[in-house]
Formats: sequence, structure tokens, C-alpha cells
Amino acid sequence: MRRRRRATGYTYPNVAVAFESTTGQALAAYGSGTDTTVHYRTWNGSWSADQTGPALGGIPNSMTLDADPGSDKVMLSVQDASSDLSYVLWNGSSWS
Repeated sequence: MRRRRRATGYTYPNVAVAFESTTGQALAAYGSGTDTTVHYRTWNGSWSADQTGPALGGIPNSMTLDADPGSDKVMLSVQDASSDLSYVLWNGSSWS
């Protein structure tokens, strides 16, 4: 019997999108191959170039973005291949 191997970051929903509440700008975060950092782009009429975001303990598996209804802050929640949970805040222009 032949078994197929799947890379961890390719079999889970490792992409998320949210809209900042006051500006309406979109933020998209995603995994890229075996990279252990989150990549992201913003949309304000057109997509920005690929940016490197926060580093994780492993390849991102599943992630969500949750926007604060009263500001441009967005919380990124990530479960990675090392079974770590990470939470990183987007403040409207950078990760903290």
C-alpha cells in the first residue's frame, strides 16, 4: 500500500481575513510552505506586497483574525505544527 505524506501547513485552513473597523482596510494572514512565520498583506484598493509577520514555534496550521469593533486592532490566533497557540495583535499598521 502506498501512503501519501502531506505537509502540515498544507492540510489546514492556514489563511484568515478580517477588516479593520474604522478604516475598512482588509488584513489577510497566511502560512507559506514550511515557513514558521506568518505572512500577511493588506488591502486598501489594491493588495500590498507579501510581508513577513510574527514568528511562530512551528508551521502555522489553523488561524483566525478577529477585528475589534471599536478600533483598527485585529487579533491573530494561530495553532502551529508544534502544538503551540499564539496570539498576536495587529494595531492597524504592525504586529505587537
